[in-house]
Amino acid sequence: MQARVQGYACRRMARLLSDDSGQDLIEYALLTGIIAIGWVLVGSPLTQRMVNAYQAWNSGADAIWIPPPPM
Repeated sequence: MQARVQGYACRRMARLLSDDSGQDLIEYALLTGIIAIGWVLVGSPLTQRMVNAYQAWNSGADAIWIPPPPM
């Protein structure tokens, strides 16, 4: 009886180790993590540079605007 249980456990373990049905899910999770880390490292400084550029453009555009004379 013990040999039968042991054989079942070995077969079950071999089947579990050879099964790769969840591999794509793990790959997508790793890819998502890499993209998230990349965004934290690159996105924050890039976002700040974009804000600074827009504010400089906006204040420059405000400086050259001449309001029309009152009617």
